[in-house]
Amino acid sequence: FPSVEQAVLYYYYIKTSFNNRLNAGWNTYKAWNTYELEILKLSRDKLNNATIENCDYRDLIDKHKVKPESLWYFDPPYVVTDTASYYKYNFNINDHQIMFNKINELLFFNPTAKIIISYDDVDFIREMYKNWHIKTIPVKHTTKLGVVSNELVITNYKMIEQTNLEFGD
Repeated sequence: FPSVEQAVLYYYYIKTSFNNRLNAGWNTYKAWNTYELEILKLSRDKLNNATIENCDYRDLIDKHKVKPESLWYFDPPYVVTDTASYYKYNFNINDHQIMFNKINELLFFNPTAKIIISYDDVDFIREMYKNWHIKTIPVKHTTKLGVVSNELVITNYKMIEQTNLEFGD
């Protein structure tokens, strides 16, 4: 396991870099204060009994698909990065469809599972998940001041409105 110092450095890196990439720019976030500690405490409380794994989504689904009352969060490569070297592993259109089918397999075996998926706002994804709940979220770019684009939060359950704890807008 990493040391506390490694975890703190990683958290700082995540908070100040654009998409965790050294060559993609840094944000101008200057409010590094006790507010960050409060966010970490909230996260710790919420994730206290959670299992977090980092592996291929297909293996994860096969391993845990029958766990009752589970919450699944998927963050696949965005569609617009299909041909870019933006991620270590990119998806093509077929890969997005395969993931959609695999998630539906999960729901077949575990109809009580709650699914959350984040995506870029493209017609292909909206069409594929048209029978799901889709919320459009404006996202401020940290390296392009003033630029806002839309991303999607897709769920298999009705989302409730809540305050954005991180940015408080």
